[in-house]
Amino acid sequence: MHLLGSKISFDKNKKKLFTTHHDYFIVLFISALLDATSTYMFMYNLGIEKEQNPAIRFFALNLGISAGPFLGKSLQLFSVWVLSILTPRLTVFICIIVIMLNLFAFIVNCSTFFSSI
Repeated sequence: MHLLGSKISFDKNKKKLFTTHHDYFIVLFISALLDATSTYMFMYNLGIEKEQNPAIRFFALNLGISAGPFLGKSLQLFSVWVLSILTPRLTVFICIIVIMLNLFAFIVNCSTFFSSI
């Protein structure tokens, strides 16, 4: 497939995130799990209406408080995988950015939860 004048090899790139950048994917997965769990605990104790992310709030309202954050993180991990297929040179950069965003969300969720106690 050609995208913006560059040839993209799906067969070659589809496993690259899980093989070449295995360590980044593990840290990404752990950060996503921390964020989803803290979001669940935050919404369980303070209510769904306090969630600032409209996609997570939508999923939580329509699919349930436990399914919302985990579905949102599953879509996030899938998006990182697709981006790593389309732009393999940027895989590490994308992983680092998403890891930092997940950890920031984890800190915000925990601080909001603990300040309300």
